[in-house]
Amino acid sequence: MFRRVCRAAVAMAAVAAASIALATPASAQPDPTFFGEAERVAVLTGPGSINATHTRWNVYGTDIGTMWRNERGQVLAAFGDTFGPNRSDWRSNTLARSSDGNLADGMTFGSFATDRPGHAKELLPSLKIDHVEMTKIPTGGVNIQCHVA
Repeated sequence: MFRRVCRAAVAMAAVAAASIALATPASAQPDPTFFGEAERVAVLTGPGSINATHTRWNVYGTDIGTMWRNERGQVLAAFGDTFGPNRSDWRSNTLARSSDGNLADGMTFGSFATDRPGHAKELLPSLKIDHVEMTKIPTGGVNIQCHVA
């Protein structure tokens, strides 16, 4: 029961983080010390990815992801809209776990949160109804350590 409460607290914190909008002041100027081009290191999800997520968890493609570290030293990656083949099996959000310590060659996933074998689960279901609620995109994550005495 206590672990369920902890998981619920993490889920609620993720929803709360997604609900907070941060505004940039109109006077803010870009930092001139950050410039250059991005370089692709690895494809992380879908066919052709280093994780073969399409065969391991039916994850053919994902939307934006946000990452944070848990108390075990794993990197958790919460992805937004996640799809199976041909944009089927729409899940508003999924969660991957990585213990990869060397990201220079890409981040490998050891697991996804699943609802059945070989299927990444939708963590926070959405209504998927136009003009009401289409999806729930994770925009941040927090780690809450829960200890049972």
